Amino acid sequence: MLDLATMRIVFALLTFTMLVLFYLDTYRRTSAPYCAWWCGTVAAFFLNSVLQLVAAAGGQEWARYLGNVIVVLGAAFVWAGSRSLAGRPVRWWHWAPAPALAVLGVWATNDSPSAVGSVIVVALVGAGIGLGSIELFRVWKDCRIHSRPLAIASAACAFYFLSRAVVQAVLGPQALLAVHVFGPGVGTLLSMLLLIVVTSSMASLSVQQHLKMLKIQAAHDGLTGLLTRTEFLKQAPPRLQHAVEAGTPSALIMADLDHFKSINDSLGHGAGDQVIRAFADACRGSVRSTDLIGRYGGEEFMLLLPGVGAMAASRIAEDINSSLAAAAGLAMMDRPPTASFGIVATSQGRESVDSLIRRADAALYRAKAEGRNRSVIAAS
Repeated sequence: MLDLATMRIVFALLTFTMLVLFYLDTYRRTSAPYCAWWCGTVAAFFLNSVLQLVAAAGGQEWARYLGNVIVVLGAAFVWAGSRSLAGRPVRWWHWAPAPALAVLGVWATNDSPSAVGSVIVVALVGAGIGLGSIELFRVWKDCRIHSRPLAIASAACAFYFLSRAVVQAVLGPQALLAVHVFGPGVGTLLSMLLLIVVTSSMASLSVQQHLKMLKIQAAHDGLTGLLTRTEFLKQAPPRLQHAVEAGTPSALIMADLDHFKSINDSLGHGAGDQVIRAFADACRGSVRSTDLIGRYGGEEFMLLLPGVGAMAASRIAEDINSSLAAAAGLAMMDRPPTASFGIVATSQGRESVDSLIRRADAALYRAKAEGRNRSVIAAS
């Protein structure tokens, strides 16, 4: 069986290798905050191993004390990273109290491993990892992110360290249970297993999150944040079908910014982009969150409003133009920008989205021909 010093050397080499590989392969590719926290955790476990080896080899007590504080910091980073993965804010007071308490604890530590300071350090490590496991279970339950392996591994490790603290405090360090089950060697071995399981799962999770982010980016227009034309045409048919089956009307609006080429020519493309963003904001502010809004072309937009009739859609178009005229940041323009709208309402028939778009486009052409800055409802 390996002695404690050899296990710590192996642990140091393992954590260093995992830190380098995880940083280069996962963190630099995703730049995810929870990956940064996990890099901090692995780095803390590595530094603790090195410092414990220095303390054992040269009798440097400061190295042992510093290592205890750093390993508690690493456990606190587990909690911080788990909160970050859940999309919850991480503040300094979430992780800073743990190493501060560890500093107070090591002051009380003497040569005996049963000292209250040692118990405090072990308990803080278990508490940090345990809080992290709770966050990970919450992520798995609420967000359906595949964090269950991380949560189970963290919970098992937290249970071990908390049990070790209780055994050392109640039975003392010389008890058979404390030596053979909760000794430093077993703790080091369990920490190795935890790091391997969590780092592997974290790398896989990072890839999943990165792919999910890329899909979201591909479905949304980079300038406005609205749906792309492809994504709008993908989501519109099932929404329309659901409204037809429910027996409720729906309205499809095609919008086009008036005189947009002259805005680009006279004020530059930067001003044109600003007008497009302002129009997108006006659309978002005038419709419900359940409605679909997409950027159909350069200055063309499409809105699908389930449960809305033609006249209500016409009033929404007026609201959009009013919001656009009042948009902040367009003071450089001599007159406020406007848009023209073509509106088509669905009947009880099962008309396709393509057919609705053709009719809305014809209505939009009429709105342009009649002087712009208006909406025209397509005939039934």
